[in-house]
Amino acid sequence: MTVYVGMDVHRKRSQVAIVDQAGAVQRNRNVPNDPAGRRADPGAQQLRQGLLPEAWIAPQPVRDLRAPLRHRVSLVRSSIASKNRVHAVLADRGVREPTSLWTAAGRAWLATWSSHPCHDRSWTTAAG
Repeated sequence: MTVYVGMDVHRKRSQVAIVDQAGAVQRNRNVPNDPAGRRADPGAQQLRQGLLPEAWIAPQPVRDLRAPLRHRVSLVRSSIASKNRVHAVLADRGVREPTSLWTAAGRAWLATWSSHPCHDRSWTTAAG
């Protein structure tokens, strides 16, 4: 397989692009330059001789399956951060939680908490 490599070399970093015969970009990376000034020839020779292991790139169907999982992870992290903020606001006001806040009973208690005497504007902005 024939590939074409283009490099844009700068003082601290370089942009490297690898394109196949059809013109499809196989790799496009921004990499740091070697601070010791070593040459790339030894690595190129090892690659030519087959001494460097190949990197596996997941095929498109696998990457398509991973995308919703990454999105779910971000949603779970956001949910956890929001719940932690609610706990922090309650703890900051010295409010003891009568039950787990994320059960049906806990959510009902939170719904009535907005009429609590120490309720103020910072509660609504902190949780949302």
